[in-house]
Amino acid sequence: MCNRLVLRLREQGWPDNLARWTGSFMSGRSARVRYQDITTPTTPLQCGLPQGSPVSPILFLLYTEPIYRLGNPEGRFGNADDTAILCTGQSLDETARKASDYIQELVDWTPPTASHSTQRRQRSCTFH
Repeated sequence: MCNRLVLRLREQGWPDNLARWTGSFMSGRSARVRYQDITTPTTPLQCGLPQGSPVSPILFLLYTEPIYRLGNPEGRFGNADDTAILCTGQSLDETARKASDYIQELVDWTPPTASHSTQRRQRSCTFH
């Protein structure tokens, strides 16, 4: 995610020093787990934004910003890490086809090495 996020920031026109800072912010991170009296060895983290940092949600939104320009941008809504797609049509079949097309476009947009979030939770609600 680090290199993709830095590239995304540059594509969006953010200043180069911000893109470089973001790369630095995401590099050299490590983690270990402590449970009761046991602590695991430190393991380097290769990707992801650190939880708990106030800048992480902002960087996540900048990273996912292209989602809201795919297909029907007027019908896409987001909050934190949730995305909703509003599809309308003259029939249930037409609406379902549009929804399937939009979801496929989202899956195609997601890099193969990225988060599996597009497969994680998909819900549908139909109004007549």
